[in-house]
Amino acid sequence: MSITTSGGRKIYFRICPSFIASISWTKGCTCLEADTQTPPIAGPEPTSRIAVLKNGRLQQHATPRAIYEKPANQFVAYFVGSPSMNFFDGSIKRDECGLKFLSADFSYSIPGHLSQALDRLPPVENVTLGIRPEHIRVTRQVAASPAMQGIVDVLEPIGRELHVELILGETSIVAITPLSLDLRVGERVSL
Repeated sequence: MSITTSGGRKIYFRICPSFIASISWTKGCTCLEADTQTPPIAGPEPTSRIAVLKNGRLQQHATPRAIYEKPANQFVAYFVGSPSMNFFDGSIKRDECGLKFLSADFSYSIPGHLSQALDRLPPVENVTLGIRPEHIRVTRQVAASPAMQGIVDVLEPIGRELHVELILGETSIVAITPLSLDLRVGERVSL
């Protein structure tokens, strides 16, 4: 089997059938899951790196943690993690308080360390902001900005977590909160 990197380089590899734990179809991709607990008698050693492919092209090859924390592109960011990352189209503008991300549904003041990093990049008109569900803080306190409020649409208890689907303007997003937050469908919350 071979894959072609975005640079056009072919990488050849072999998959030992006894190493495959499952093959499934998810998020529009074929997923191959390796059984890393029981290595095959004759075959590759279990690895601590994984490859994410799209249409046979390598998107990223790294440790699972590196792929999760620093995805190479929007496809990898969406593909890795459950629930999937939330994406917002918008722009970055400077005002008297610093840099802000502006979308049709909300505005977000960019923290100092990220603002400094963005200042070193050339200006761009349109950007996509990705936020993982566990990085969205949901609270019942009224936000200073009404743009940072959402309506609880769906609640899905998963063990000790609560997956909360929120309506933020015209956008639906997912947040992960502690089950103890005890939210109600239709409730207005701050983000």
